[in-house]
Amino acid sequence: MGTDWVLFMVFSLCLGSLTFYQIDLQGLLGIFVISLLCLGLMTMLIFLLGNHVEYLLQNFHSRRRKKVVIQQGLSEDELNTKKEASRQKLQGEHTVKATDFNDRILKPRREAKEKEKEEKFYRFAGPAWKGKGEALGNASEEKCTAGSHVAGTSRDAASVRVLPESVTNPTPPVDKEAKHAEDLRREAKRKEKEEQFYRFAGPAWKGKGQALGTITLPEEPAEGSPMVMTIALKTPTGRTHRRRFLYTDNIQILIDYMTKLGYHPTMYSISSTYPRHCLTSDLEKTFEDLGLTKDVALVIEEKEDIDE
Repeated sequence: MGTDWVLFMVFSLCLGSLTFYQIDLQGLLGIFVISLLCLGLMTMLIFLLGNHVEYLLQNFHSRRRKKVVIQQGLSEDELNTKKEASRQKLQGEHTVKATDFNDRILKPRREAKEKEKEEKFYRFAGPAWKGKGEALGNASEEKCTAGSHVAGTSRDAASVRVLPESVTNPTPPVDKEAKHAEDLRREAKRKEKEEQFYRFAGPAWKGKGQALGTITLPEEPAEGSPMVMTIALKTPTGRTHRRRFLYTDNIQILIDYMTKLGYHPTMYSISSTYPRHCLTSDLEKTFEDLGLTKDVALVIEEKEDIDE
């Protein structure tokens, strides 16, 4: 963008100058053509006579150099020897400078890096690698004192290493018979819960097509109505059900709604997340009595004990 702008400004200045000073364009064009012809002629002469001019220049420099040698009283071999000595002198000076730079800067830098790597290695590996006989893990002061010393072999390091308790005192194996008995007890408890649930829920849960008791819920309030709140019930399967209730409704209505969803109160309860509070024990209270006057999320949980 900058180059285009400069070219535009130069073109504008040239055009303005031609217009302002009323320069003869025909004469200017003739001068331009003559300049091109002169430039082409000079290029042709350089192309044809370039080799001859280069040869003449080389001869001129050669004669001048011989003249200088004659004035100094040196032969051609002596001059070459002098040049070689000068070259070797310069090479020696550069070698000395390079050696000095390596000794003062490069070598200390490499040594510092190697020392840093070594310190980092010993910081992670432990001092036993240096032959002090200290443990690589959590060493105790009684077993490994500051004055102890052993050879720096792997066997010596292993002799002073303190192993974790999980290795020295492993957990005893699980009794298979006791585990089997515990599984049977849990299975019996689960079946007892299931039988009690079907005893309260009725045969509709077993696919016989009969109604599930006589539970009836009040009509759901309209959205935006006064004294209305929305409750989101999260089931153990991860699904969330939402329904609107009034502040003045009893907790029993919420329990009935949970039962309609398929979670009988004999096996499941409803709790708030934070602060944690079980609502099953407050069936006669209203949502307003428990401070639930805004949209809230509750959790359906399976009871640990049937008697709860």
